Amino acid sequence: MVKNRDRWTVAAVHRDGSLTVDGSIGRVTLPADYVAADVELAYAETSHATQGRTVDRSLVYLDGPTGTSGIYVQLTRGRTSNEAFVVLHDERSAADVVAKARLARATRTLEQHDRPLRRRGHTDQIARAKNEALSLPDRIDNLELEMDELPTKIETERKAREQANELHADRHGADAERFWQALDHDARIRGEYSAEHPSPILTDRLGPVPDEPAARERWVAAAGHVAQHLALWDLPETTLVGPLPPIGQPDHAITYYGANRAIADLVDSVGVLRSVQERPT
Repeated sequence: MVKNRDRWTVAAVHRDGSLTVDGSIGRVTLPADYVAADVELAYAETSHATQGRTVDRSLVYLDGPTGTSGIYVQLTRGRTSNEAFVVLHDERSAADVVAKARLARATRTLEQHDRPLRRRGHTDQIARAKNEALSLPDRIDNLELEMDELPTKIETERKAREQANELHADRHGADAERFWQALDHDARIRGEYSAEHPSPILTDRLGPVPDEPAARERWVAAAGHVAQHLALWDLPETTLVGPLPPIGQPDHAITYYGANRAIADLVDSVGVLRSVQERPT
């Protein structure tokens, strides 16, 4: 029996729009009209629907007020990573909002419990609140300084991107084609080696090497372009792509943005592939 909120793995997509799917009760075929009307991709769910689930990566979208209890479930579902995307309607950063909320909570805790006759039974809470009350103001100052410097960083990146595009446009004809082929070939070799010998930072930031062929191809491309960029510019292997390319070094910008594009393609493809593999009815 097919029930609402069931999750199925798509085994086959047929020309008439029907689906053959595998689930807890076995394999069934869903008619095309039912698929069109009632089947949705399982790429997003409410916090209540995710209770008890375990996924590779959890991406949490917060666009309204909530508390710790409102985000705990979503931010503990992922095996590899758990990330929160906070919607803001002003110039603050998400980290700034969280830090100020933690400072306000610490202040309230101290006001309520750090006084005679109240300290007993709240020792741990008071200790944590005092630690946050001491450390968070500096953290908030640093975050606000980063926000002040952000326009300059954006302008720097914009100029670097323009230089990379100009260099790309200048390299035309047969020489350009050989140049890009050599660059891609080198990245491919590095990526295959990284897939066979994945480093901790790659598996931490890109996830484990996928078994699914299309996802593995994107992983290899991302890892290869990252390895190429780090090697060409003598960057430490403890970073993924390093800082923004310096002004006046368009070659540096080419591999920098190439690595970032490959990483973005990997993230997009992993999301699409997983949504295809887990579709609810």
